[in-house]
Amino acid sequence: MEPGHVWFLGNSIVVTVFAVFVLRELALPSWAFGVALTAGGVGGFVGAMIAPRVGVRLGAGKAFLLGRVLVVIPWLVLVLVLALAPLTADTGVAVVLVIVAVAQFVYCLAMGIEDTNDISYRQSVAPDGIQGRMNSTIRSVNRVVFFFGTLLTGLLMTLLGFQATFGIGARRARHCRPRHRVLPAPRRAARGHRSLAA
Repeated sequence: MEPGHVWFLGNSIVVTVFAVFVLRELALPSWAFGVALTAGGVGGFVGAMIAPRVGVRLGAGKAFLLGRVLVVIPWLVLVLVLALAPLTADTGVAVVLVIVAVAQFVYCLAMGIEDTNDISYRQSVAPDGIQGRMNSTIRSVNRVVFFFGTLLTGLLMTLLGFQATFGIGARRARHCRPRHRVLPAPRRAARGHRSLAA
């Protein structure tokens, strides 16, 4: 499986287990979960706003890699928190809300940085004649992978529990380096490429 699709698999796992864990295991009220998702929306907006500057400073390739690295951090931190100080339904709503909101903010911030630079660069280097086929193929495969990833998540949570499933998803979501070994030339160019989102 191409590393970009492996990333989508990992992303589908962590996003799915995150919602189930927070709402069922931690019994976070729906209003509080909505607040956490709002924090994610703010993070995504901020990430998209600063993405052009990040791309100009680092180059589109490095900005893309930065986003891919940052997107894993909240999930790995959450796994660490669960290991050191397990969260339960008895944990105060305020404590859980802060942790969940911060995780969502950082996750969506990273997505805003990564998506803006990645897609802008991809659109700029792909010939006009294959734009439709390229984007439809990428999106179709990614969505299929995401669908099966959510089904796999249910099985993993049932057999292994929340913490192990978070860890598996986070490890899959950090897959980005193999992609550069497969496509070295475009990525070398991207490292020196100024952000097209600017």
